[in-house]
Amino acid sequence: MRNIDLQVFPTVLSFGMLGNKTKNLNRRLVQDIWHDIENTTRPANRSGVNDISTSHMLERKYDSFKELAGLIREWAKPSIAKAGFHVDDISVDAFCGKVYKDPTAYSMPHSHSTQTYWTGVYYPTYGIINGEWQKEDADLDQEVPNVESLSNPHPGSIVFLDPIECIKVSSLGEAAYGSSNGRNLVDRYPNHGHPICLVPSESAITLFPTFLPHMVTPHCDRALERYAIPFYINMKYEK
Repeated sequence: MRNIDLQVFPTVLSFGMLGNKTKNLNRRLVQDIWHDIENTTRPANRSGVNDISTSHMLERKYDSFKELAGLIREWAKPSIAKAGFHVDDISVDAFCGKVYKDPTAYSMPHSHSTQTYWTGVYYPTYGIINGEWQKEDADLDQEVPNVESLSNPHPGSIVFLDPIECIKVSSLGEAAYGSSNGRNLVDRYPNHGHPICLVPSESAITLFPTFLPHMVTPHCDRALERYAIPFYINMKYEK
């Protein structure tokens, strides 16, 4: 007998680290984010609450973002190809910078523009406290993204929401609300409708479809500055 197991109707989520080669670049990125904030007209906040945003298309203004675009392009190719897309001609663009300096700053659940299929977020730092970079001696080639399936995300996390969470959880019936031998719902049914959460760290990156709803929780630390760099990946198609 043979079985055919299909992971049908998936939502692709990719996580990774760009590594030690980004350490100098990350400082330049943060410097250019603040240069842009202080010298350009910033767009009105949309999903962000109490955060600080740069203007858009930073790759057209700063060499640091052009360099980042090249690194992300090469990192993203395997995941995009594995999802069944052609990767012969892709570009990374539409960069902007987000600063969560206010401990209450967060982003409401939202999705990104549907003009392209892929989007993502890059994190240039674990966070900065009183001008000091946190964990600056970390070996970024050995670090792995802190990704968990949680119904109660950690402070400062990016949280990916399953578009049909209510349907999936309700399909479990009483099992959705009970526990067995000390194991809760997330233990017994990992990823089944529950949010996927990433705690930002230096050089961490995530890639996901633009339609996937997500949000950012407050980091709740009065001294911490948290940074995020959203981007898009565009693909050219034959007409």
